[in-house]
Amino acid sequence: MLLAIVPISNLIIDICIE
Repeated sequence: MLLAIVPISNLIIDICIE
């Protein structure tokens, strides 16, 4: 589960930073 959440969280964080 974590492996699937990590990439999603990474995308959300990347969008937030932008």
